[in-house]
Amino acid sequence: MVGVILNLSIWFALHTLFRKTVPVHAFPLNFDRPVLTSVDIPALVLAIAAATAIFALSWAC
Repeated sequence: MVGVILNLSIWFALHTLFRKTVPVHAFPLNFDRPVLTSVDIPALVLAIAAATAIFALSWAC
């Protein structure tokens, strides 16, 4: 169950922070590789601010 939640969180973060992804099919692996030039700057700034608030400022419940 933890693996499913981790996979969903990584997929959601990847598709939120990058506007484009490229599917990669290496023999045992299938995953989406982000196109680094398609980064969504406002989403990245918001994610950094949220991570700072949670971890550095200890706002976690």
